[in-house]
Amino acid sequence: MALTVTEFAFIASPIWPGKDAMRSIAALNVGKPITVIRSRPDGTTQVKTVSDRRAKLTGRRGSPDRYAYLPKEMLQSPAYKTLTHATRSFLTALAAECNGSNNGRIKFTREVAESYGFNSADTRSRCLKELETRGFIKFTAKVKGPNPHRHCDLIRLTWHQMYEYLDWNIPEMAPTNDWDKWC
Repeated sequence: MALTVTEFAFIASPIWPGKDAMRSIAALNVGKPITVIRSRPDGTTQVKTVSDRRAKLTGRRGSPDRYAYLPKEMLQSPAYKTLTHATRSFLTALAAECNGSNNGRIKFTREVAESYGFNSADTRSRCLKELETRGFIKFTAKVKGPNPHRHCDLIRLTWHQMYEYLDWNIPEMAPTNDWDKWC
């Protein structure tokens, strides 16, 4: 939904001037990003997207994209350079699943792995074992799902900050960079 200059002025300016107007419009349309278009006196156009509070807190302001953070030092390390290609791809997929606040409780289930193209159970287990041996990941806990005979490992990326999770007795932890100690 794009608002033109006249619609913006008509809706917002009589009641709420300035930034409060944009906040009020965003409050009326919770969950839907709004694009506000205004013309400046010099003839240029200003386009501003106003999103809901949740999107601002999670760092995804109107964009569903998520990026995988892989430090340059890690990519140049001997531990990374000697990984198999499948394991490198697996590591990138794991990093893409980390949103910044879920490190230590990343659930990389079979369904998630298959969505990234890892259809073989043998490949998944070899990649996880190799990543743990090289110090890129650590397993923090095992969680049971709806089926009592199956469990899911919670994974921590060693180059990210891990926050405390009282539900699973996981303490807060600074990045350990265990991959740097591998020889």
